[in-house]
Amino acid sequence: MPTRNIVKEYGEGEYYHAYNRGVAKMDIFRDDEDYAALLNLFKRYLSPEVAKDAKRCTLPNYRSSVDLVAYCLMPNHYHLLFYLKEKQGIEKLMRSVMTAYSGYFNKKYDRVGSVFQNHFLASRIPTDAYLWQVSRYIHLNPLDIGRAPLTYSFSSLQYYRGDKTADWLTVSHLVETQDERMRYVAFVLDDKDRHNEANSIKWLLANPITDDLLRGGTS
Repeated sequence: MPTRNIVKEYGEGEYYHAYNRGVAKMDIFRDDEDYAALLNLFKRYLSPEVAKDAKRCTLPNYRSSVDLVAYCLMPNHYHLLFYLKEKQGIEKLMRSVMTAYSGYFNKKYDRVGSVFQNHFLASRIPTDAYLWQVSRYIHLNPLDIGRAPLTYSFSSLQYYRGDKTADWLTVSHLVETQDERMRYVAFVLDDKDRHNEANSIKWLLANPITDDLLRGGTS
């Protein structure tokens, strides 16, 4: 996605769509273990219980600073939806997660250098209606590789349906009741022009009319 209108500050109480891809468009998830490794890092830093490393040292916890609302991990890129509680919350979380994942990836595949193309980008989501549209775009990404969104293992859609639960993922920003879950999943899976609409949302994310793009994190 092109970058423009880059600003330097996040806003508390705002939603952000964050994304990045592998350096030179390489695959950053090559098997199921890789996908699980990144998700386990979000679990490490966003769970209610503070985690410890192998030496029993306490690790940072960002649960009071940022909520992960939705995600989709694709072979060579990722999409994340955050709710920001503290201005630097996204940057702190992403720095910890992506630095750890880069170390894991390089060790596993015996390589050195950057794993990600650049610092992640994030666009602010200005309205509740736009929030639902962006979350649908995120959850429809598996269509691009011929996979069914509802059965794709590496997105948060199954948590929205209620098939899975996780205390490090906060779906209550979009759905709270079973009725809302059903309406949301129906909204995402609506067959009418869903792929064309997803592509139009992709363009809006890259070219926001009323919004700014933010740069942060680490590669």
